[in-house]
Amino acid sequence: MGKANQPGSGGAPKKKNGKQLSQTKQIIIMAAAVLFCAVLITWTVLLMRDRLAENSNNTNGVSRSDLAEMTGAVTTVTAQTDAAPAEFTEAATTSETGTTVVLSTVTSALTNATAPVAITVQPSNFSKVTGNGKTTARGGQATQAGQTTSTTTTSAALVQPTDQPAEGQISYNKLLALYLAASQNGSAYFVDAQGSSQPTVILHGNSGYYAASPTDDFSTRNRLGGTGDASEHPWQTESGFNLMHYDAGSRFIYYASQGNNYQILGYYDTATCENVWARLHYYQLGVEWQTEYHVHYSHRADRADGTQTELQFGTCAAGGVYQVPPDLEHILDMELQNRGMSIGSWDSYVEMHPNSAADSQALKSKAGNYNSSFTAAAGETYAVVTESNAALSETAGGTAFAVLPAGAIVGISTNALPLDGGAVSVRAVINGETMHGFMNSASLLAWSAS
Repeated sequence: MGKANQPGSGGAPKKKNGKQLSQTKQIIIMAAAVLFCAVLITWTVLLMRDRLAENSNNTNGVSRSDLAEMTGAVTTVTAQTDAAPAEFTEAATTSETGTTVVLSTVTSALTNATAPVAITVQPSNFSKVTGNGKTTARGGQATQAGQTTSTTTTSAALVQPTDQPAEGQISYNKLLALYLAASQNGSAYFVDAQGSSQPTVILHGNSGYYAASPTDDFSTRNRLGGTGDASEHPWQTESGFNLMHYDAGSRFIYYASQGNNYQILGYYDTATCENVWARLHYYQLGVEWQTEYHVHYSHRADRADGTQTELQFGTCAAGGVYQVPPDLEHILDMELQNRGMSIGSWDSYVEMHPNSAADSQALKSKAGNYNSSFTAAAGETYAVVTESNAALSETAGGTAFAVLPAGAIVGISTNALPLDGGAVSVRAVINGETMHGFMNSASLLAWSAS
């Protein structure tokens, strides 16, 4: 009975052994799983390390770029290629505050090997490369390909004439310009120097005859006495003048006009600009001819109105109309002698003709070749530069781009006359090239017929 109450007493050890086998199996499975996970984790770590290394390089470059940008530095990355490197000019350096990052520029030849980016950190220096390209005329600029240059503005060099009138030719070129201008729509005469006299041109326009020479600094307002209108004297002949020149130790000019029973005759000294002249009125008294006369002296070397004085006046018998009384001839002779002038001999008087081709050619031969190719265009008249290095500008009052020598002849519009000292548009020929611009009219001499 007692044994029957202990069922399975012989089966308890068998159950314990089965449980131990199950636990061992589980441990082996877990160990295998752990090993597999360890392998997987190791492989993943290796992959992530390579990827992180690549990202680290990129991140490092970006960080440096960000650093340079935040500090205001100029950072340049030079990519190496197989082509020959570009040449750079030497950097001109200006000081700035703060720390900057600047790429050092290498000017030596590079190899074809791939080089890493070279970045140098140094004290605060900005490097500014100045271009060495050609500068265009009148303030422009140019840059070389592949370079960044600072803005550089340079003034264009003035156009300089390669030739100029000789010193002795300048006066004749001034006279030539006046002669050509007056002969366009009026009358011009040329009297060359003789003895102590000076070369002189006589110019005739709308009113009066005017003498210009180096003696009066080429003034175009030195009027021959008696040749003006009624505001100068009340006796008008309503006729033109005959002009002659004669020599009496020096060269003098004689001029005369007659009509309406009036007569004007005068003498002009080209060496001093002194002028003695007379106006006469012929009338009959019964059957005899009488002459009322007034003798004047004028000297306009200094200014247009100059000095004018009535020397003598009176009445004397005349042999006939327009026949100068001997008494008046004697008076004129004495007044001339008092001023170092001579009435000369009538046989030595040489008639002058207006706008003579011979006079023009004589003037041109004296003036030389500087202006030989210049001719005024339609609507233009002749003017001449009075002093050296007269500026020619693109605009009125603008910067000069060319200069002209004394004696250079230019063309100006006839509408610009008379010159008033302001800017005037001109056409000039410099070194064979026609140029247009503006000049200060105070530097020019021109003839105005009005």
